[in-house]
Amino acid sequence: AVAEGSFLFDRWVPDTFGIKIAIDPLKPISALLDIIGIRYGGLASGRLSLDMHKDYFSLSGDLGLSNSIITIDAQAIAARREARPDQMPVVIDLGLRTGRKVEFLWPSAQLPILRAYADSNKRLKIIYDGFTGKYSIIGDIPLRGGEVFYFQRSFYLRKGNLEFRENELSFDPTLSVRAEIRDRNDQGPVVISLVADRAPLSRFAPRFESRPALSQVEILALL
Repeated sequence: AVAEGSFLFDRWVPDTFGIKIAIDPLKPISALLDIIGIRYGGLASGRLSLDMHKDYFSLSGDLGLSNSIITIDAQAIAARREARPDQMPVVIDLGLRTGRKVEFLWPSAQLPILRAYADSNKRLKIIYDGFTGKYSIIGDIPLRGGEVFYFQRSFYLRKGNLEFRENELSFDPTLSVRAEIRDRNDQGPVVISLVADRAPLSRFAPRFESRPALSQVEILALL
């Protein structure tokens, strides 16, 4: 990474300190981030600006992500709503862009219901105001592989999409997904599909389809 820093003095009193970091996309660095309960661990490249002002700290930039895991911790996000204002408020304006092998886990890394890889070159925008506690998380992340763990079975993801339109008043990303598992009954092989259309993660209750067609009772009996 290449870093460039500067001090701004007002009547010989330090007023602002800033550092700008540029990271070569061909030589990404290891990064750990925890922003409002969205946790990231993996490689990152791009540009980042860190600035210390008289009464607040700011973080801005645009990062490309790769070989990484992103965990959406809804409990940590809810706790942030109840927390006291930061002693040194932080203002964040950060763009995240998916690259190779970016994996989403929900609701936790220890026991994920959803484990899925994001399409490349998709963007997630995070804005946070530490003075007021207001934030927004905006993005649409198509999913191209992975699995959904449901009824203690692993359904293999065929297609999906995570949609973020979140703010401090409501945090509940929606998931559209089609995932499949193979089983069999007395008549032979059965493909069971788990399907959800823009289902809020907090109320994830997919429906089931099958080939050949079976009733819901028959599908649930197989599962």
